[in-house]
Amino acid sequence: MERVVAPLNPPHPFSTRFQAGRPLGRRTVVACPSSLVDNWAAEAKKWLGDERFKVIALRPGPGVDAPGAVAGFLHGGVHPCLVASYEALRKVGPALAGRVDLLVCDEGHRLKATAGNQTIAALKAIGCKRTVLLTGERERKGRVEGGGSG
Repeated sequence: MERVVAPLNPPHPFSTRFQAGRPLGRRTVVACPSSLVDNWAAEAKKWLGDERFKVIALRPGPGVDAPGAVAGFLHGGVHPCLVASYEALRKVGPALAGRVDLLVCDEGHRLKATAGNQTIAALKAIGCKRTVLLTGERERKGRVEGGGSG
């Protein structure tokens, strides 16, 4: 599991490189399937602790205070990280526009480039310059986007 949280760790290259005297990775969003939100939050806390890294999990379901979670992320302490399902990000994405330094997409092979895909549109609307896609699938040689054989 260490390789999974490595992009989030403040000593990791994503967050320690400096440009104009500021770290490149201050705010991180992890987008994942809803079944993995709690796993990501628990692993980040286990490997990185609470002192230098604050994880805010936006769990799917009724009674969830999504605006409160986003506000806590945007106005939180040092190295805040929002872990949210792809479905939740479709709803709160506009509030994050231009305010995220690093976007980590778990199960990235599920993101398919098709016209009208709301999830991809929401992720693009966040406007993050640095994106990491994590996947367990191997890339097939000769694969053609759009359903071609290969």
